[in-house]
Amino acid sequence: MTKQQILFLFKALVSFGVLFFLLKDVNSEELFLKLKSITYFHVLTSLLFSIFAVIIISYRWRLILHHLKIKITFLDSISATFSGLFIGQVLPGAIGIDVVRGMMVWKKNLSKKNLILSLIFDRAISLFAILLIITCSIFFLLPYFPNNLVIAFYIAIATLLISILILILLVKYQKLNFLENLINLAMKKLGISDHEFSLQYFTKITSLSILGHFFIIISAFFLSLSIGMDSKISVWFLLMPIIIFATAVPISINGWGVREGAMVYLWKIFGVPENEILLTSLCIGFVSVLASLPGIWFWIKRKNNIKTELKIL
Repeated sequence: MTKQQILFLFKALVSFGVLFFLLKDVNSEELFLKLKSITYFHVLTSLLFSIFAVIIISYRWRLILHHLKIKITFLDSISATFSGLFIGQVLPGAIGIDVVRGMMVWKKNLSKKNLILSLIFDRAISLFAILLIITCSIFFLLPYFPNNLVIAFYIAIATLLISILILILLVKYQKLNFLENLINLAMKKLGISDHEFSLQYFTKITSLSILGHFFIIISAFFLSLSIGMDSKISVWFLLMPIIIFATAVPISINGWGVREGAMVYLWKIFGVPENEILLTSLCIGFVSVLASLPGIWFWIKRKNNIKTELKIL
């Protein structure tokens, strides 16, 4: 077996293993009754917010590409992002989402290095934004967490602050000049300059990332309404960022299993029945698949265009 096959097998085991563990003791009759009573207006609203989130992601990636001197249209970035999400959903072990996005906009005159860098930076800024949201919300959640987790959190924060203080002191007293030189060298190798990634530009793409995450959270909230789950949107804004971050860790197939496990654990703290939150989590996964369906058309259109170009040549 190749490394890619072993990795896919591991992810499949994690996803199916966690889902089996969560579903084995679930009351299936109650689950189906909840499923039958779903209000489709809320599902449709949730789907629209998921699509809006994809459009925001597309726009953010286009801004990153433009700063790296790769000019593409907004429609191109949308088609590439939808196609990547769709292929990533239906063929999770074959082609990665970012690989498909790159393939969709690739042309001979484009810089391959900058294209790859744009995908890495786009993913990094998304993770940074969700960590920023978690940092702002975590203190509101601490009263609900077990004491051992609260103590661990404060130890981690104290360690981080002490490390930052030591780093600042070392830099101030000229003990880490080599670090600055190393960063400058890395930025030069990657083709990044200060004027390309200014504070204003960084704030703009971070704000877009936060807005995209907010749309995903609102989408999840409407799905909870569709099954009659008793929850407040404020709690969704506190918990969902942690769940989004957990699903971003590449140990499962598109977050399946990890998302359900994280949601069940976190929402049980607030007294929500496991059946309700598990059904909501599964619906979030299915809605994300539905939101990626426009990618079918974009992907087929792109393949047809490539065939046409080859015939002309």
